[in-house]
Amino acid sequence: MTKLFVVEDEAIVALEIQDQLRCLGYEVCGHAANARTALREILALRPDAVLMDINLGPGMNGIDVAEQLRAVIDVPVVFVTAYADPMLTERAVATEGFAYVVKPFLPEVLHASIEMAVSHQRAKRRLQDAYQALHASQQLYEGLALTAPVGVFRTDVDGTCVFANPTYCTIAGVAPERALGLGWLDTIHPEDRHAVLTQWRLATRERRPFRMEFRFLAAGGPEVHVLGQSAPLRDAHGDVVGSIGTITDITTRKTAEDALRESEERYRRLFEDAIEGIVQTRIDGTIEAANPAFARMLGHDSAAELIGTNVLHFYAAPEDRQRLLADNEGADTLAAPNTRWVKQGGERITVEIFGRRIRDGRGMTTHFRSMVRDVTEQAQLRAVMEVLSTGLALLSGAAFCNEVAVQLAEIVGAEVGFVGILQPGSPAKVRTVGLGVDGNEAPATEYELPGTACEHMLARRAVVIPDGVRRTFPATHSCVSTAPRRMSPHRSLIPLVRSSAISA
Repeated sequence: MTKLFVVEDEAIVALEIQDQLRCLGYEVCGHAANARTALREILALRPDAVLMDINLGPGMNGIDVAEQLRAVIDVPVVFVTAYADPMLTERAVATEGFAYVVKPFLPEVLHASIEMAVSHQRAKRRLQDAYQALHASQQLYEGLALTAPVGVFRTDVDGTCVFANPTYCTIAGVAPERALGLGWLDTIHPEDRHAVLTQWRLATRERRPFRMEFRFLAAGGPEVHVLGQSAPLRDAHGDVVGSIGTITDITTRKTAEDALRESEERYRRLFEDAIEGIVQTRIDGTIEAANPAFARMLGHDSAAELIGTNVLHFYAAPEDRQRLLADNEGADTLAAPNTRWVKQGGERITVEIFGRRIRDGRGMTTHFRSMVRDVTEQAQLRAVMEVLSTGLALLSGAAFCNEVAVQLAEIVGAEVGFVGILQPGSPAKVRTVGLGVDGNEAPATEYELPGTACEHMLARRAVVIPDGVRRTFPATHSCVSTAPRRMSPHRSLIPLVRSSAISA
């Protein structure tokens, strides 16, 4: 309900006016009969409007009160007087009083005057609030624009720059006056200028946002990578009147991206060109990445053939992987110095595994990255040395030769191994003094030298027979032999017989 304050020096008239106001639906919050009381009460009660009698007896009149009120409180005043005087009217207008009602007045006229005064005051206050909000917004925009860590610019409807903050000028390397208009185009890197101008004009013409990465290259300054963004600026009717945007210096990010890209490329080359096998698996053993060396080691033509398979397929004993993980549980690194794997085709090899856990942000293991090295030859050599230094130390004669044949065949995975003595004559013959077949000693045998692998050993250190081994050694399947480059009569031979052709 609208609150009104009545200033009237005649008590009967004041009561009558108050009754009329209440009948019209107003709340009368106070009454004063003189200027001093009116000033005190109005400031305390803050009514929505004041009904002010001009003639208040000796001292200040109603217009004097309105002038003093105007200086300290914003409240509309409706003047009420028993006579109209041009000078009083002029003074009343100067106080920005809203209405001037002459007694006697009709209730309808008084009601209309009060309603218009109150409505005008409310509209005035809304306008003042809007102006203050606009002013605050402008202050905020100007403060943000001047202190923002990114470049801020504004253009007109044609795309011409009309404002650029200090940060923009610093990033672009231009003086403030050169950033305005189309001067900013001169600071764009020559290689980017055409593309930027084309996209900028297209965005301006189509009244749509602009977003693009490009480079600034001011005269004598460094190359600066930036991200330019803008959006249409519209008026109260929704019409585009320009655009507002930002320029962000992304040089550090671009430098980091380039460095990361180079690092990844170096890693990729190392990964691809490494002579050791490298493999990355999920925690369950599924292969996600492998290099060519790893594929070749396992008898595959390319690493792509291995992606998606499980590394468990290569373990001769799958429980070895569980043992490897259990022995290194909780450790960042894993190591298995001698593990038996099976190549494609069934050949067994001995490998060394050196791995590292890959953890997520919570410290949980998600992958394993490992280097795998084929150490079959080293493992065989160690086994030979162990056999020669321990198992054969107490043997001699035929027992020694038979054990050598059996043990060496076992070490290299051969089916047959033998120690032979060259018998001179025509044709020359070889007589075995030690023979092991499938890990067991076998009776000695004798065969003619011509046409066999052993014949070639007299001139070469290694012999490979890819096929037809059965024809040269009727009692066996295939043969690989090693011997000194020169052999004198009765020189011992240590051929190793296997089920397929292998280089010695």
